[in-house]
Amino acid sequence: MAREQFVTNRLERLAYGGYFMGQNLIYFLVYQFLMLFYTDVVGITAGAVGTMFLIARIFDAVNDPIMGIIVDKTNLEGGKFIPWIKLVIFLMPLTTVILFIKVGGGGINSLIYAYITYLIWGIIYTISDVPIFALATVMTHNSNERVTLISIGRIGAGLGSVIISLFFMTLLSKIAWTGTVLLLATLALLSMLPLRYLGRERYVYQQKEVLSLKKIFSFVLNNKYLLIFYGAIIMASLTNTSTVSINYFAIYNLGNESYISTLTIANMIPMLLVPFVLPPLIKRYGKKKIFIMAFIVAILSSLVFYLIGYSNIVWVHLFTTIKGIAQVPTFMIGLFTVDCIEYGTYTTNERAEGISFSLQTFTAKLSAAVAGAISGFVLERVGYEAGVIQTPQTLNGIWNMYVLYPIFGAVIAIIIMWRYYNLTEKQVDDMILFNTKSKNI
Repeated sequence: MAREQFVTNRLERLAYGGYFMGQNLIYFLVYQFLMLFYTDVVGITAGAVGTMFLIARIFDAVNDPIMGIIVDKTNLEGGKFIPWIKLVIFLMPLTTVILFIKVGGGGINSLIYAYITYLIWGIIYTISDVPIFALATVMTHNSNERVTLISIGRIGAGLGSVIISLFFMTLLSKIAWTGTVLLLATLALLSMLPLRYLGRERYVYQQKEVLSLKKIFSFVLNNKYLLIFYGAIIMASLTNTSTVSINYFAIYNLGNESYISTLTIANMIPMLLVPFVLPPLIKRYGKKKIFIMAFIVAILSSLVFYLIGYSNIVWVHLFTTIKGIAQVPTFMIGLFTVDCIEYGTYTTNERAEGISFSLQTFTAKLSAAVAGAISGFVLERVGYEAGVIQTPQTLNGIWNMYVLYPIFGAVIAIIIMWRYYNLTEKQVDDMILFNTKSKNI
């Protein structure tokens, strides 16, 4: 599709990407470093942190769908999604700073504070993540333009991750935890702010009546491809302990905390390249084939990496980059969700973007929490103690988390997508055309 046929302008698309940069800067900060902050700074045990992460996800199992339902049932002054985005632009950086404040010395007061602030942060993140992805569906109904928008968003998200990877440890050594988090949260705020003024909702689906809870849940439960896709993503996420364990692997297995930054950057390289090559690859091969091949490459490279070991630091960085291709399917979550929404509208005559994208939000937080929980339980089981020389058993446990554990979920995800997901790009384009003509969009 020629660029001149796009209805969004360049500044609007850049603002959309900027919002993702700020949101993912915050998400990656919490995902990669919150557990380390709790165990090595606050003094909470790894097992207690893992338990907290799991309890928070049980809470999110209720919280995230509720937010999706609220979005689907509400039309606020100023739009369906933009008002929510305006609300959290300031709240998310603020709650992130509060999250990284040390209270107590690792006892019950520290744990209570961690629970309260982490749950609040999760609510705010949901209020941000559900509308920002759904916004792409009302900015344009051109499927190629949606791919472009979400790709730009993912470029922004990748930049947010790179900023954390490049500067976090350096900032930490100079201005400590509170100063580092405050500075990064401010940067996130500034990058998210332009969308408040430049984002536009153009094609809002006009429901004949307010969706009932029954219809909203029916939209999800009867949308087989939405359930199949998220089933695959969740399976892959459950054992994705690689990112969480990078910190421990660099500090204890490699013996140099400076490798946290270099390994994280190596892991992010595929994600930084994907936005530039994904649109033409999707046109040629389709999303399903790319999803499956990315996991196959990651699995094979991880097995070779495990056999070679980590004695050679060059090979460590090289294989970290190659197995980082496993993140490509995560990049595509928004694209698959948009397709599944069109399928759901086509088959049910209803439209529920909010609860559909709440699954994405829940999955993102689930992957971080379960990976963190598994890591916490494994660390405790293999005898991890913060700040001391680790035993061979502990080092082996960290190594397994970094390389082996993600393979199991990836295999299951491949089987699910290969066997059950049959929605093609051509079918989605036809559904968009039908939905646009037959509904008031």
